[in-house]
Amino acid sequence: MERCSRGLPIPDFTLGDFNVTKDTINRMPPKLDNKAVIAALRDVQHEWNMRDTWHWANPTENVFMYRAQTQNERI
Repeated sequence: MERCSRGLPIPDFTLGDFNVTKDTINRMPPKLDNKAVIAALRDVQHEWNMRDTWHWANPTENVFMYRAQTQNERI
């Protein structure tokens, strides 16, 4: 089994809602997440040789499952 730099086993796949997006286009309304958190996520993805399969398979599609309410919007 492959191991990461900390000696832990690298998982075959990961699933989850990490509550962070690497690009503003992945949020509606667009918003950049904390840069340090984005960097940490990218580092793990790179070290574990992971890819976002949905974005890899659908490079030009934008689909949002949740739209956040902002103070400027009327319901």
